[in-house]
Amino acid sequence: MIENDPTTKINLAPSLVINSPTMVCKCGCKVFGEGFIVKNISKDLTGAKTDTFYPIPVFYCVKCGAIPDEFMKKGNAKAILGENNVVDQDSEVIS
Repeated sequence: MIENDPTTKINLAPSLVINSPTMVCKCGCKVFGEGFIVKNISKDLTGAKTDTFYPIPVFYCVKCGAIPDEFMKKGNAKAILGENNVVDQDSEVIS
C-alpha cells in the first residue's frame, strides 16, 4: 500500500474528520485548489513516436500558490517545480 495514496478508499466517521487537524499553508491560508503540473517527456527518452505529456495532480494554496510538500510524495515538489515550490497564478493559459 502506498502511504498517503489519495486513491485509497477508506470509510471515515464524521467525527474523525471534524477532529483531525486542518492543513494550513505557510502563508496561513486553509484553502487549496486542484491543478496539474504537466511534464513533457521526450520521445527520445521513452522510445515512443511522439513526446508524451504526463500530468501530475497537485493541490496548491489559492492565496500564495505554494504547493506544500505534504501534498507531494516525500519532497518531490522541489524536484518537479524547483526550489520555490510555487504555482505562478499569473501564467498564461494555453489552449
